[in-house]
Amino acid sequence: MTYFEDLVLGSEWTTRGKTVTEADLTAFAGVSGDFGPLQLDAEHARASLFESRVAHGAHLISLAFGLGSMDLPMPATVALVGTGWRFVRPVRLGETVRARWRLGRKRDVEDPRWGLAVWQVSLLNSQQEPAAEGEVTLLVQRGQAPQAAAGRRRRRRRGGQVAQVAQTVEANLPEPAPVDTPPPSRRRRRGPRQPAAEPDVQPVAEEPASGPAPAPSGRRRRRRRSGGGNGGQPATEPAPQASAPAAPAVTSGDENPIGRVLNRLRRSRPRVQ
Repeated sequence: MTYFEDLVLGSEWTTRGKTVTEADLTAFAGVSGDFGPLQLDAEHARASLFESRVAHGAHLISLAFGLGSMDLPMPATVALVGTGWRFVRPVRLGETVRARWRLGRKRDVEDPRWGLAVWQVSLLNSQQEPAAEGEVTLLVQRGQAPQAAAGRRRRRRRGGQVAQVAQTVEANLPEPAPVDTPPPSRRRRRGPRQPAAEPDVQPVAEEPASGPAPAPSGRRRRRRRSGGGNGGQPATEPAPQASAPAAPAVTSGDENPIGRVLNRLRRSRPRVQ
């Protein structure tokens, strides 16, 4: 078993030969389910471009993998990552094929337990000409266990540093308030509100009126509404009648305020001798 670090970049191996027979075509057609006329119908294949029966393209890939598993330094394969092929020449019945493997690239991956190796593969026919060419990418296991262990230790150390930082941050956090203590904003809302201060207004003394006090507006309004001889009583609106309005009631001079004023003037006038 060859591990990833033991693979030599640029190394090349050529496998033993394998002759393609009619039994191989029939068996592969039964396994794959590909019963194409170019592989199983002799008359159809004779009239085609190849003029004879030829092997399946997938059959050629399988031959390259099979021959490589027998004669290559067997790598500690973890998984087949990818492959790509192109077919150059047909392989007819009775031809002998060989596989040539060359390690073209290798690189590390994120997981330190494995590595990535890429082979360039050629399947050669009886004339040593390439019938199919492809590239195979494999994930290969590493043989040095201490590297994987060191990687795990580094991850643990980083995890320990993270835990230490978390403990330091947690130690510097302030102590939480008691459960029954409301937050400051809520305490301010629930506290008694202070009444607004009333402005200090000094009372202003009223100046005494220099002249006589004006008569109430109601009295003036009653005098304006009163008639010529109604004795100071408020005027009442006459009821609407179809005929002409009734004449105002006649009152004596003593009962009429105006009459009283006229009598006083007459009495105060000096008499002419």
